Amino acid sequence: MNRILIIKLGAVGDIIMALPAIRRIRLAHPDAEITILTSRPFASLFEVCPDVDRVDSSARSGRKFESLWLARRVLEGGFSLVYDLQASAGTRRLFLALRLLTFGRKQRPRWSGPFRGASDPAPDLDRSAVRAQDRHAAQLDVPSLPTAGVDRQTPDLRWLADQSTFALPGSPYALLIPGASPGGAAKRWPEAGYAALAAALESRGLVPVVLGGSDDPELGRRVLAASRAGLDLVGKTSLFDIAALGASAEVAIGNDTGPTHLAASMGAPTLFLVSDASASALRAPFETITPLYAPRLDALSVDAVMEALGRILEEPSPP
Repeated sequence: MNRILIIKLGAVGDIIMALPAIRRIRLAHPDAEITILTSRPFASLFEVCPDVDRVDSSARSGRKFESLWLARRVLEGGFSLVYDLQASAGTRRLFLALRLLTFGRKQRPRWSGPFRGASDPAPDLDRSAVRAQDRHAAQLDVPSLPTAGVDRQTPDLRWLADQSTFALPGSPYALLIPGASPGGAAKRWPEAGYAALAAALESRGLVPVVLGGSDDPELGRRVLAASRAGLDLVGKTSLFDIAALGASAEVAIGNDTGPTHLAASMGAPTLFLVSDASASALRAPFETITPLYAPRLDALSVDAVMEALGRILEEPSPP
C-alpha cells in the first residue's frame, strides 16, 4: 500500500488553514493510506477528518533527540512521500535527520517542503506576506507532485460541526471572540468594546454568545455584565462546538485567534479585528472575513467597529 505522511502542527488557526491542502492531497492520492503528524490537542479533530486515515500525535517539542526519534518513526512507517505543511525550523531538523539516517540508500521518502535538498522543493514564500492557504497551494502546484493535477480546494467542513453534541441557541445569535493566545495582549481589542457590542447586538435582536478559553474563565461574565440575554460559553466549548456555532451564527466578531478563524471557515460572516501585531498575510485568511485594521487595537473606536458590523449585518445572505 502507498503510504503518505502529512506534517501539520501549530495552533488552531494554522490547522484550519491547512484543511484545503489536506483535502487536495487526499484527492491526489485516493487509494493511499494517509497519516498526519500533528500536535496532541488536534488529534481528536483529525481522527474524524475524512481526508486522513491515521493520526500520529507523538511529536513532543523539547524531547531530547526529537528529530532523530521522529525520523526513525517516519522510516518505520514506510512512507513514500512526506508533505511538510508546517515548514518550520523543527521540520527542517526532521528533514535533515531523515537524510542522515538514509545516507547512501537508494530509497528514501520523497519530501515536499521549502528546504534545500528536498526531492520536491516548494517555493520558500514569506510567511508574513503570503497567506498560509496560498503557500500551501504553491507547494502542491509543484509539477513533480501528484497534487499538481488537482484543482485548489474549498473543502466541505460540515464534518467538523457534525461532531458537536452542543445545544445551539434557539434564537439568532452573534459570536463574540474577545480573547487571544497567551502573550497575545496586543491582539486583543479592549473588553469594554466587546461589552458595548453585546448591548448593540441585543438591540438588533441577536443573542450575544461569548467564546473563549479556560485560561480566563471570567472573560464572558465581564463582557456580558450589562447583558440580559447573553450566553457565556467561555471555557465550555470544544473545537467541534465552535464549528457548529460558526456554521449557524448570523455574524462573528473576534480578534486574531483560532476560534475566530474556525468560525469564519464554517461560513460565519466575520468581522476580524487586527493590528500591526498580526502579520499582514493573516488579516483576511478566509473569504468570509471582513478585516478591520488599526495600528493598535486599543485605538480602534467602538463607533468604527459598530459601523463595520452594521455593513456586514445589512448585506444580503448568500443564496
